[in-house]
Amino acid sequence: MPAPATNTVARRPRRDGGVTLTEVLAVMVITAILAGTAVPAIGSITNTREEMAKNQLLRDLSFARQYAMATGRITWVEFDEAGESYDVLAEDPSNPGKANALAITDPATGRDFTQTLDVDSFVGVEILAATFDTGDDVGFDWIGRPLNDTGAEMTAATGSVTLTGGKSVTIVKATGYMYGS
Repeated sequence: MPAPATNTVARRPRRDGGVTLTEVLAVMVITAILAGTAVPAIGSITNTREEMAKNQLLRDLSFARQYAMATGRITWVEFDEAGESYDVLAEDPSNPGKANALAITDPATGRDFTQTLDVDSFVGVEILAATFDTGDDVGFDWIGRPLNDTGAEMTAATGSVTLTGGKSVTIVKATGYMYGS
């Protein structure tokens, strides 16, 4: 006589919180895709900061020139390459001369017009060189002509400020026209 049939069904062992190989591979593929898109974006952040700094410098130089033409006062942009900053100053009509120039109030902040690079939005951006004839400062007279450190009209055809990443702002002697590259 045969043994009675038992009704047994083979059951899988219960999983207690483990993951399958398929799940691990899916997570790795998704992580690789995200990393592949993030790495180029990180590289472009530096370029974006350099571009922003160049545009800010161009605006500030244009402001200094326009201020000189609007007020009839010689304005100066003094560059401090070591401090990665520049100041916008205007000569006092009662006490003329670059040495006696006073800080202009920045209309955007209400404080002295000083811009510092390599901090905040401009981290990693530095002033490599500012060259206006033999000095590193530029002034503007009442008709917007660029001046060298001595207060004389620039003798070189152009003057420029170079930032990291090859970004620069150039000022043309004859007209005071400015452009970034």
